[in-house]
This record gives sequence, structure tokens and C-alpha cells, in this order.
Amino acid sequence: MSVEPANSTQLLKSLSRELDADVIVDPFHCSLYATDASLYALQPTAVVVPRSVEAVRRTVELAGEFDTPVIARGSGTSLSGQSIGRGIVIDFSKYLNRILEIDPERRTARIQPGVVLDVLNAACAAHGLQFGPEVATSSRANLGGMIGNNSAGARSILHGKVVDHVIALDVVLADGSRVRCEPTTAEQRRGIQALSTAEGRIYRELDRIVHDNRDEIVARFPALLRRVSGYNLDEFVPESLARMPRAPNAARSREWTASQYPAADWNLARLIVGAEGTLGCVTEALVNLVPLPPQRAVVVVEFDSLTDSVGTVNAMLAYHPSAIEMFDGMILRLAENNLEYRRKLSFVQGKPESMLIAEFSGSTIDEVREPAARLAAEMRAWPGVTHVL
Repeated sequence: MSVEPANSTQLLKSLSRELDADVIVDPFHCSLYATDASLYALQPTAVVVPRSVEAVRRTVELAGEFDTPVIARGSGTSLSGQSIGRGIVIDFSKYLNRILEIDPERRTARIQPGVVLDVLNAACAAHGLQFGPEVATSSRANLGGMIGNNSAGARSILHGKVVDHVIALDVVLADGSRVRCEPTTAEQRRGIQALSTAEGRIYRELDRIVHDNRDEIVARFPALLRRVSGYNLDEFVPESLARMPRAPNAARSREWTASQYPAADWNLARLIVGAEGTLGCVTEALVNLVPLPPQRAVVVVEFDSLTDSVGTVNAMLAYHPSAIEMFDGMILRLAENNLEYRRKLSFVQGKPESMLIAEFSGSTIDEVREPAARLAAEMRAWPGVTHVL
């Protein structure tokens, strides 16, 4: 709920007076934060652009005192309205956007939530590394938003989702307390559960929820590579997690984390990932990095119908591509009528109603050429295929 008008003025005064932040309260500038990449529009009560983690903590604390929602926001690329709301929007993109550390030997990066994905990957590329999950909005998507949404991207069949690459998170909880979410052992959890703090209550309640719903979690959570809806309760039930398909680099990242924390069997960070900011505000993240492949090859397959293209995806997956991307006829026609995108369609040979592009990544030319050539040969024999490049 939003604050009552009588208390709203007091809240706005407290925000402006107490925070090391840009505080936006006028309706015009607040309206700039009323939309994201979705179809929705909600005017926030205020916008806070914090310069420090302490400013984030105090903002959340004040919001709790005035019973006002908090909406964590990066670049506003959310498609379902996750970064808008009638409350206090916290914009992490302007100040809390630093890469704090890259460790090439351990293949990790320590970052603030406002870091843009392309900026992180440009810095990591100097070490032959990258953050695995890649989204189409990588030139502006913030890592905090990707953590909130459990993003995946076109190369999810190789890299998996963000939850597969997050090691630890620093989080501000609803009462303004700061906690470190990281791999823990049973003994460490018992110690945290004994605390009378918000963190202790969370660990006790999560333990109860998992215990009471264990059978349903095993039975109902779908075994999908890109399941990103709902809270990640399956991460705390080993038999449920074992059912889930795992992308190659996602599996290797989890194996590396397990080797660094051999006795740990829970990680609260994996519940924060995908929670869309509803459980706390992420202020720092430690993430796994993956090798940047030196060689890539693509196979372009054009079809005379969308149905035929969909029917070939499983056959393509058998060749273990790093990505498969689909373009339907409407997108292709719109691109043809756009001066910027028209120049990028020179490789299209006909007038397809659908097109699939399969990418292969590897260490050598032969490693990517061989499966690409075999896939291209098979696709030429498939019904509905008009061209193969």
C-alpha cells in the first residue's frame, strides 16, 4: 500500500533530510520512473538515487516506518512491470555501479548492482572471461536487475541462468538490516537460526517452509532449463534440484562453488535471485565467471512457415549449440523497413516466414565448424527449409 497523504509529506521530508542520495519527489521527474519496458505505468511516491549502501539501508528502514513499498530498479528494462510501483523507487544505476574486483584466477567478480552487463563483460574480456547469462538488453541491463529476474538469455542452453552463477549477495532486508547471503553449513545455519534478528527469522521460516512443502516441491517444480517464475525453493531440496536439467557451464560453475565451500549445503542467495526485489535489496554480488570462447560459428536456417521452424529445434539441440535464436516473418519484415536494421539482413537469402540461427562456441575452428557443418547438412533435408547458410 502507499502511505496516507498525512504521512506522505513527513516521509518525503525524512528522505530528503537524512539520505546521502539524490531524492526526487516532484511529479514530473517521478513520472520518468513510472514506466519500464512493460505496458504498465505506476507513479512512484518518490525516487531515491543512493550514493552509498548506507543510503539504501536507511531508505528501506524509513519505508518500513511509513509502511511504504520499495521497488529496486536498474535500467528499467523489465518486461512485466517489476521495476515500477506506487512506493519508493531506488535507482541503483547512477552511483552504485562499480566493478569492485575481478579475480581471474578464481574466475569471480565482485560488483555493485548498478553495473551494466556489457561494461562488466568488457572488463572481464581482458582476462578471457565473461559473465555467462547474456540478455538482449546487455548494453543497458544492470546486474542487479538480472539477479532479481534470474535472467538467462539466448545462450542459456550453454550458460544456464543467473542463479547458477551467483556465489554470494549482500542484501538489505525489509527492516533495514544488512545480511550476507552465502553458502552455509548446517552448523552455521543453526547458529543463525538462534538469532532474534530478521536474518534469524528468515532462516527459521525458510527451514519450516521447505520442510512442510518438501513433497510438493519435488512433485510440482517443473524440470525446465529456464524456469524463472516463483521463488527458488527447489534450490533447498536436493532431490528436486537433482531433477533439474543443467546447462554445461552452469553445472561447472556450481561444481566450482561446491569445491570452494565443500561443507556448505544451503545458500540463501539463491532464494534472493529471481525474487524480483520482494525479499530485499541487493547491494553487492559475488559471481562466477566463465571462459570467453575464442571461436564461434553460426548456421542460419530459413523456413517457409513458423510451424516448420519450431519443429526442428529439438533436432538442433542434439548438436549441442551454444544458442538458438528464432526470428519470425513479422520481425524480419519490420527489420526490412527499418534503415538501421535493413543493413544487417544482407545474409538473408529469401523471404522466409521464420528463421533459426544456431550458434556454436569452442576453443578451435574445427571444434565449431564440425557440428555446424553436420547440422547444416541435416537441415537441408528437413521439410519446409528454403535456405541454409
